[in-house]
Amino acid sequence: MSRKSGIWIDLQRALIYHLLPSGDTDWLEVQSNVDDSRPVGGSGSSTPFGSQDAVSEQKFLERRKHQLQGFFQRVSEHLSGSNELVIFGPAETKDKLSQFLNGVANRSYHLHPTQALDSITENQIKAAIRDFYGK
Repeated sequence: MSRKSGIWIDLQRALIYHLLPSGDTDWLEVQSNVDDSRPVGGSGSSTPFGSQDAVSEQKFLERRKHQLQGFFQRVSEHLSGSNELVIFGPAETKDKLSQFLNGVANRSYHLHPTQALDSITENQIKAAIRDFYGK
């Protein structure tokens, strides 16, 4: 039997669940540390109805992209030794992680298509991963 893994991921954290060949399970959580705030405001002019400086959204988006890449890299470090992987999640983060993992050249696991799974409890996530693999 091979080691099978499942990930439930959103923007704040990733929950990684390994089904080990011995029948045991391994469970860990990786925090993202991605800045989830939104740029607001700008600075107004000293004259009434004057021009307003805009917030640099490009800097914000670039910083967030780099933070996501670092988060995905930390998650991928916990997947060594896995033969199969399925990714669950409520939003687009699961798809971005799948794209990131498809770009990893030396991965040793088969990546199943992502599955939509809303925000639920840890036990429900574990059960969904076991059900996916038929355990």
